Amino acid sequence: MQTKQYGKYELRDVESALDRANPFRGNGWAGHSGSYAPEVLGRDLTLRDGAEIWRYMPNGTQEVLARYDLATSRWKVLP
Repeated sequence: MQTKQYGKYELRDVESALDRANPFRGNGWAGHSGSYAPEVLGRDLTLRDGAEIWRYMPNGTQEVLARYDLATSRWKVLP
């Protein structure tokens, strides 16, 4: 098992879980290329078509990373 310290958190098997086409890794962390954030589980949460995942950078810039497609029940990663 590969572990990596990220702030006060320890990430396990992060590199093997990375998949640019899927922002949710299934290991409790989201991200890629050394930038990770804890995933949050929303119970009883209904995602609406077009829901978005955003990245906020320390310098104040922001970008949308993915949009939810209700028809396929999947996140579509944006280029």
